Amino acid sequence: MNKSNNNIEHSGIVTSISGDQATVRFITSSACAGCQASGVCDASGTNEKIVTATSHEEIHPGDQVSIIMKESLGFRALFLGYLLPFLLVLTILIVLTLLSFSEVIAGVASLLLLPAYYYLLYLRKEKIGSRFSFIIKK
Repeated sequence: MNKSNNNIEHSGIVTSISGDQATVRFITSSACAGCQASGVCDASGTNEKIVTATSHEEIHPGDQVSIIMKESLGFRALFLGYLLPFLLVLTILIVLTLLSFSEVIAGVASLLLLPAYYYLLYLRKEKIGSRFSFIIKK
């Protein structure tokens, strides 16, 4: 991963092309993957990711390219995926406790909110996904 000009950049390989859209496969690694002890440590690891990105350059399957995304979009994904659900659970827990519901009911109700939230996120994935765009640079 390379960060420059408020962009997040990964190197990857083009796997397929359709019009101006290309599918790119890249490997993400944790910050400690370069550590000498990473072979025996469970905290380190790499994941293969596949994304669809827009290309304004001539590319072919197998080409080595860079995938670029605005850093602010990463923060938006972090907010939608982790921060907002945490705030919703905490808010429901506090409100139900203040309304004199038992702690068990308040806890269960706040946790039941999570599947509903992520299902709603799933239903709106097309609209949300259209705001997250990757650009290919050769």
